[in-house]
Amino acid sequence: MKINRYLIHEEGKLFRTTRGYIDIGFNLQSAAGDKSKSTPEATEDFTDEANPTLDMLDESAGYNADDYVDFSIPWSFNMDYSWSFSKESLNATYTHTIRINGI
Repeated sequence: MKINRYLIHEEGKLFRTTRGYIDIGFNLQSAAGDKSKSTPEATEDFTDEANPTLDMLDESAGYNADDYVDFSIPWSFNMDYSWSFSKESLNATYTHTIRINGI
């Protein structure tokens, strides 16, 4: 037989917390990986001969124009933290989760 009783009369509390959670996270990304920003298109009249920096690199020992590396590679890093609490009966359960993702 179950008797309906108010929690405030039994334990002096107005509410009983049975579940709760908190999530927080952040995202870092390179400017090259940001698709919302428009990047200026390269003009067709750009040549290696018009760039004095590349001319100086050509004169340095061992430089080959075909070995040029583009360092504007898009990257991203994501991190999320989650904490949850559950108390359905007398035993309480706490869960912590950390998610890390990157490319």
